[in-house]
Amino acid sequence: MVKTQNGGVILSGGGRLRIGLADDNVGFCRVLQEFFESMSEMKVAAVAHDGPTALEMVRNVDLDALLLDIILPKLDGFAVLEKTRELPKRPRIIVFSA
Repeated sequence: MVKTQNGGVILSGGGRLRIGLADDNVGFCRVLQEFFESMSEMKVAAVAHDGPTALEMVRNVDLDALLLDIILPKLDGFAVLEKTRELPKRPRIIVFSA
């Protein structure tokens, strides 16, 4: 992946964007995973259903983007966001809530 000057992303070598999903709703994650897997330029690299697992995923999986629910068990999305600020490399994060 190569970042452009205006913040865009160019996939190099025919790669796919690696997406992480963090939501406690297993069914919703499954729907999102099927959607992203149907797109040739994206793939779901990891899924987490609680805050500590989401944070571990960001630390240990090479992600380009993370879809993060604010309402998560054990550690909410705000805390996950705060803790990712300390990391030297972190994905782009899209926050949502139902």
